[in-house]
Amino acid sequence: MLVDVEPRNDNIAVLKLRARKLEADLFGPLTEISARLSLQGKRAILIDFSRVRRVTYGGLAGLVELMAINKSICFGFCALGQQVLQLVDRVSLRPGLPIYPSVDAALSDVAIRRFRLRGVRAVVLCAGRGSRIAPLSEIYPKPMLDILGRPVVERIVRHLETFGIRDFALNPGHLGQQIIDHFRQGPSDTRSLLFLREGHNGPDGWCARPLGSASTLQKLDRDHALFDREFLVLCGDAVVDLDIAQLIAHHRDTGAIATIAAQTVPEDQVSKYGIICRDGEGRVTSFQEKPDQTQARSRLANTGIYVFSPEAVSYLPEGAGQDIATDLLPRLLEHGGHVQCWAPDFSWHDVGCGRDYASVLQKGLRGVDGILLPDARQIHPGIWVEDGAEFSRLATVDGPCYVGRGARVERGAQMIGPSVLGSGAVAARGSVVRNSIILPDTVVGRGALVDRKITGPNWAFDYAFAHAGVVPAGPLDNVGPLQSARRQARRA
Repeated sequence: MLVDVEPRNDNIAVLKLRARKLEADLFGPLTEISARLSLQGKRAILIDFSRVRRVTYGGLAGLVELMAINKSICFGFCALGQQVLQLVDRVSLRPGLPIYPSVDAALSDVAIRRFRLRGVRAVVLCAGRGSRIAPLSEIYPKPMLDILGRPVVERIVRHLETFGIRDFALNPGHLGQQIIDHFRQGPSDTRSLLFLREGHNGPDGWCARPLGSASTLQKLDRDHALFDREFLVLCGDAVVDLDIAQLIAHHRDTGAIATIAAQTVPEDQVSKYGIICRDGEGRVTSFQEKPDQTQARSRLANTGIYVFSPEAVSYLPEGAGQDIATDLLPRLLEHGGHVQCWAPDFSWHDVGCGRDYASVLQKGLRGVDGILLPDARQIHPGIWVEDGAEFSRLATVDGPCYVGRGARVERGAQMIGPSVLGSGAVAARGSVVRNSIILPDTVVGRGALVDRKITGPNWAFDYAFAHAGVVPAGPLDNVGPLQSARRQARRA
């Protein structure tokens, strides 16, 4: 056999060419194998040329024909040698061939990556009240906090989609209708969304009744039979750039019943997180829930990103109020279950409190991490603008700054970065916004000064001190809601 077939997962296969020379007679076997793999559900085929030293014109023509007759398959040609590449360039085929330096490079490319986890389901937890980020949580559920043009939960879902994940379950609780409305307005043909509403409509509107994260998994399994294979769980209040395919591969390789993605945090921050203790092979031995700095036995923080095997949920007793970190994971350990910790270097931006939220926005504006960059046009270096935003030519904008959809910076106003003007917000004449976040539909009135604050229509607080629980918040002079400003303008 001139070709070895190596399935990578349900959707991708690697064909390793054993011949030293690629000629036209390989076209037939490659066509037959590709057709068989397509019938098996493979959507991407990577052909490994690492053993091939020479190629003929007929061999190259065969590759072009292979792609032409298998248009439902995404091909990648990997590890082509120097002589092979020279011939490809001689006949000007490089622009038309998907060439990669290695199989691993192909698997990392977005064109191939979107097939790696097709069929895997993801649960994005969205029910919590977010008391540590009050008063922001009085207006928005934490997953709907805007990160320079997109809510946190939307950024999470889009990241998962780059790996081919299309099936999502979300559990809206606190102010959950905002989450439902957001996704109903988005693309519906590429996503399958299941909403497990954790609450009910009462006389005063929606009343949240969070089940507890582990009880949510239990109900999804009992009522919808979602978990017939390993599944992914993420908290909906952190922006991440994690290789999800590698996480799931690690879970499979170790044979764990649960795998936790962890990150090392500074010693003075361990009390903010659930801390993981593990052995030399990464197997979890115990947990510490928000330990005092002097008592912490590790600096590995639980990021709230998990892979579970289907049987994990069966370890729970029936009932609401059960949590993944404090109930399900310890229970798995008690029953001898293999819980694995995986701690690669990856971006994890937790939006836990007001100070965290301001820090994430500032990092995005300063370009510290590409996953946080504004989802808008950059009209000048460090100045991002959404569609419908208005700038007076007589305003002063000193970046980095972000101006949201329909927002307005009037004549004589000043924005000094890092600053955010949310959608529909107004920086009126003579106002100054310095190092601040102006929430949507908030008017910074004429001559007002907002400095180092997160400001909503009815309150403001200094984000530098907003690190836990309720923070001192009150109205600012000459700052208020958009509708009130319009009424005042009509009276004038």
